[in-house]
Amino acid sequence: MSQSTKAAIDAAKAAGNMSKASDLASAAKFANTANIVGLAGSVVGSGLQAAFGPSHEYGGRYGNITQGMDTAYDLIQTGIGFVPGWGTIAAGAMALNKGLSNIFGSTDGMTKQDAILGSAFMPAPVKWLNMWGSSKTGNFNNQSW
Repeated sequence: MSQSTKAAIDAAKAAGNMSKASDLASAAKFANTANIVGLAGSVVGSGLQAAFGPSHEYGGRYGNITQGMDTAYDLIQTGIGFVPGWGTIAAGAMALNKGLSNIFGSTDGMTKQDAILGSAFMPAPVKWLNMWGSSKTGNFNNQSW
């Protein structure tokens, strides 16, 4: 093999390694940005959950449905949060959705429909629309008055 051929092969290998280094740098930059965005969503969502408290559907006749669905939602959110990058963003979005859900209140969870639509699996606007069109009953915490 001639010297010029060997030099060309070495240059191509070096360029390939530089390309890989550039790809790694881009991936690291994305991961840092994703972690910051995901963390911000988690912080805001958790703050909203603390400020507005748990869902009122929990106290209704079918509150156990909402609680079960929210528990599953929380487990999925925690698990997906361990995936770097997109997982962190998804977990932050899930926390934000759950925090936004109770801003305008919630239903009393007296029907199965209210219990399901009041869970964190529903996007916040769906829960808001369900709450807006619902009527309240005289039954809360499974007691009638």
